[in-house]
Amino acid sequence: MTVFEGIGNFYLFMNTIENRYYIFSSIYLVDHAWTFRPDQCRSQLTSYPQLLTRMAGLFDLAEDEPDLVDKIMDEKWKYAQTYSVGSAQTVKNKIAITFLPPEIML
Repeated sequence: MTVFEGIGNFYLFMNTIENRYYIFSSIYLVDHAWTFRPDQCRSQLTSYPQLLTRMAGLFDLAEDEPDLVDKIMDEKWKYAQTYSVGSAQTVKNKIAITFLPPEIML
């Protein structure tokens, strides 16, 4: 979506795919250290070295620690929170999404 104009406390957005306009009175900033679905988190940790490094730092683990991925997999549940998208149209998209809040909130 593209912001066209802010008027007072209201914002006009255009959905460029549907060519529709929407007016919102509330805009939320979402900040997560990591957003994942439980069945994908291990592959994300092994595929993205930067993510592995960030999560090791978040949980105060040494990057050269044996079984680092397994330790992060265990630690993440202490801080994990979930949300779901109420307007989702498919069952897959309605499944809860898990996230870890940013470092400053832990």
